[in-house]
Amino acid sequence: MDIGVEYGGQTRALLFRNRIFVSEGGLRPAVLTFTPRVDWDERRQAMHEGGMLVPAITTPNLYDHYREWGWPETEALDATAKTIDVSGWRPVEEIAPDGRPWRVGYVDRAGQTAAYDYLRGDGTAYLRIADVHVPGACDLAHPDRAARFVGRWSAPSTPWASGSGAGSA
Repeated sequence: MDIGVEYGGQTRALLFRNRIFVSEGGLRPAVLTFTPRVDWDERRQAMHEGGMLVPAITTPNLYDHYREWGWPETEALDATAKTIDVSGWRPVEEIAPDGRPWRVGYVDRAGQTAAYDYLRGDGTAYLRIADVHVPGACDLAHPDRAARFVGRWSAPSTPWASGSGAGSA
């Protein structure tokens, strides 16, 4: 899920419903976001200024969570899945507004960004996602701090469907 001041309809209704949970029920809801963005702080500020969010509503982001906290150490590998090979593609590093590394896009021979490595603050990757399907390769993989891929999934929803981010497809 992505949220922002530019959205209306169901997204706006969801955020206003959560404001009612705060004002009428005294709850402190969290709206989990699933979109990788480098500008979450600015987006949250704009939503607060626009009245879409109040301080009691938190908006954690799944990518930010795994960047900061990592993955469970007891991952099981899918031995049949190969990690997408980016060695022949041109890396393009993207830097966050605060100067920290954010992600590296890999541009294939056709000139399209075919995969992304999402980076921790120290510049090491915590997640690789294929933007195009490569036959025989998994679409999502995560490396440990030694750059060994220790979790692989064939579909982006797989690690989160289990509820903990653990497991393989």
